[in-house]
Amino acid sequence: MVFQPDALAQVHCRLCILLLHPLGRIEGAIIAGCAVLDINDYNGHYEGDEHNFSPGKGWEQTGTAVLLGYNWYAPLDDTGKPVQIVLSWKANRGTLGDVGAWMKANADNNAWNACAIIKDSRYLYHKKGFLGRHKLATMNKEDW
Repeated sequence: MVFQPDALAQVHCRLCILLLHPLGRIEGAIIAGCAVLDINDYNGHYEGDEHNFSPGKGWEQTGTAVLLGYNWYAPLDDTGKPVQIVLSWKANRGTLGDVGAWMKANADNNAWNACAIIKDSRYLYHKKGFLGRHKLATMNKEDW
């Protein structure tokens, strides 16, 4: 499957937030749709052709410096977690930056499918570990 910019229309995106520079240009985005930013299925959630589909690679090429979202299921609205995550992210982005605050806010809410893409640089995700423990993992773009 080839990435198409309209791929977002094929998922149920409940929340999209643009991160704007003070001069008005878009610096990043939060796309809280399921699996929109997955790259290489590092946690082995998919089988068959879906295992090789990496929509995050296409989104990384859109020109936005930072993309925040999920590589598999996003937290459900009725759990209250999306609101808690956004409030925590907002409170911590001044000290941790957008990416650090996003990953921490999701970890604090057991939303282990969170990921971040830093254009031309890295992909961050919570790697599944022993006994269901997760740790923050980083893949440099040249290793995708």
